Amino acid sequence: MTSKTNNIDFYLNNFIEYMQYDLKLSQNTIKNYNLDICNFLNYANKKKIDLLDLNINEVRDYISYCMRHVTYRGNKESKKTINRKLSSLKKFYGYLFKNNIVERNVFELVIFPKINNKKPEVLYEKQLKLLLESNSKRTDYFAKRDQAMLLLMVSSGLRCGELAELKINSIDFQTRTIHVLGKGNKERVVPFSKSSLSSL
Repeated sequence: MTSKTNNIDFYLNNFIEYMQYDLKLSQNTIKNYNLDICNFLNYANKKKIDLLDLNINEVRDYISYCMRHVTYRGNKESKKTINRKLSSLKKFYGYLFKNNIVERNVFELVIFPKINNKKPEVLYEKQLKLLLESNSKRTDYFAKRDQAMLLLMVSSGLRCGELAELKINSIDFQTRTIHVLGKGNKERVVPFSKSSLSSL
């Protein structure tokens, strides 16, 4: 191991600051980058791999490990998740290369697992109606909250993460609009329905 390798945590912290202050990425994106990179660092340490002198075969072994890895849910890692991990590592090693910490970004040589892009599944109008009607019959503590969330998602097109992060002061009840901070810290204003307003 080189002396530089012992400073990998220091380089990672610098990379996180670079993403936060220079690239201005969202906290959620930075969290995912950090998690993906730390998972690889733990793997590399167990395999006694020199993190700052990687070769393509070591990276391929890591991809094979990811493809075999079983998650806590009992499922194998999806190709989409593996590609996200590789993308995080490619970005990190690109930063190390740019700052003369490594001699090359070996992840530039990696062919990512091919994903068969499927069209997103959507609910039909009847299914949406059944979902909302079924939820409206609930009498538990969270029933009204969940109904408001469902109606809001259906009428505004909010992503799950956007809905979970939504603050009351982001909602304009007079104009029935929501100020949303979405992916990449992009701001937009979306309208919502009268039924959502009533439920809220």
